Amino acid sequence: MEFFAQLRAELAFYMGAMNLYEELSNLNVPVCFPEPYHLDRRVRKFIGLYDVSLALITGKNVVGNELNTIGKDLFIITGANRGGKTTFLRSIKPKY
Repeated sequence: MEFFAQLRAELAFYMGAMNLYEELSNLNVPVCFPEPYHLDRRVRKFIGLYDVSLALITGKNVVGNELNTIGKDLFIITGANRGGKTTFLRSIKPKY
């Protein structure tokens, strides 16, 4: 029975991923599969990165952001109040 319980949980994850992909496709927002690098390369590069939850809540395409910190361990996000800093940071690391 433990096998089937684990299978059910894994299938639920894949069904959720398929539903998310379908919803994002319906909104015409870009989707991709990340290209992982080895940890020793110190690469953090995002192009067109957006907060998925913001796109789902608003129901429309949102503006993507860009970051290129190859070889850097620290970066500082600055900007005006209500300028999108928190939204950008949520796109990098989702809230669990």
